[in-house]
Amino acid sequence: MLTNSVIRDYFKCEYKAYAKQQDQVGTISEFETLENKISEVIKERYYSQLLLDKKTVLNDFDLKKIILPFTEIYVVNPRLKTKDLDISFDAIKIINKSHENELSHDCICCPIEILPRKKITANDKLVLAIKCLIFSQYCNLQIETGQIIHAYSMSRVNIKLISYLKNAQKHLKKILSLINNKVPPDLYWIEHCKVCEFQKFCKDKLLERDDISLLSSINKKDAIKWKNKGIFTILQLSYTFKPKKREKLDSECTKTDASLKALALRDQKVYVKELPNIKTYETEVYLDFEGIPDENFIYLIGALIITNNKENYIYSWIDSKDQQEDLFKWLFDILKIYEYLHIFHYGNYEIKALDKFNKCSGNFLLQ
Repeated sequence: MLTNSVIRDYFKCEYKAYAKQQDQVGTISEFETLENKISEVIKERYYSQLLLDKKTVLNDFDLKKIILPFTEIYVVNPRLKTKDLDISFDAIKIINKSHENELSHDCICCPIEILPRKKITANDKLVLAIKCLIFSQYCNLQIETGQIIHAYSMSRVNIKLISYLKNAQKHLKKILSLINNKVPPDLYWIEHCKVCEFQKFCKDKLLERDDISLLSSINKKDAIKWKNKGIFTILQLSYTFKPKKREKLDSECTKTDASLKALALRDQKVYVKELPNIKTYETEVYLDFEGIPDENFIYLIGALIITNNKENYIYSWIDSKDQQEDLFKWLFDILKIYEYLHIFHYGNYEIKALDKFNKCSGNFLLQ
């Protein structure tokens, strides 16, 4: 059966969507539990706001049986159910411009989805578009726009569905093919696995067959390429490693070599691709930022400053986004004390944030 969760999970992991369609149940992760709770809170706030605004609200209607006695209504948790599908929206706004009391081409419909995250992805829009496509086909309606309400701020994004129609049709065919197939799709260890309810089941299966997707430097696309070459396991991959010549090594030393990682696991050894040339500086600053990326909110800055072989730890917290500018000014004021310094950071999270707030300050506090 085609359901909300099957459509949503298809874009996270095809195997998860297949497992859900087969009524398999895993162990819900804390992350998914938290997302569900946040969604429920936002939904309650939105439904309460509709009543405060004196909107006409109906609850839990089958969309094929709905009677429209009003000019404009909001239907909360509208549902479209047949023997093959069970699709619902968090709400739908219907403006009835005809004299009929049922859904028709004269009705203007705007389906509404509520999401817990601050950041809306292209896949979130595609999920809404696919559900709208199904709804329009079964109820013989044209739906031009949909709306996503997201995060505690209840921000609203209007989606022109015509822009996603072609992709929605393509993915709907793939989803239907997936759930009608008696053979489950291939398993891969991907980013979503960290928070998936089937994490333990899938990881046990992948460990059992020594699957190459378990290597952190190999994504699903890379794993498929290796498997097309006949390399399925980490052990097989380890035998493909070939040491580079010195001149090639200099230009490729920063690249991650999956086959070398596989070799290290096989031999239970640590291999050094090239001995690092670690320089020392008069002043070294080791930065660490903690924040919520989806909300562009950095709430903690910590740093270890080493100068003249003396260590100094500093840190500062804030409680709201309104205080971020003060937080970075605090850091910049400290860094400006040192004439020459070298900043160490993990990845690019810290350096992007520094660059952003430095430019926003307008006076180039950090050069």
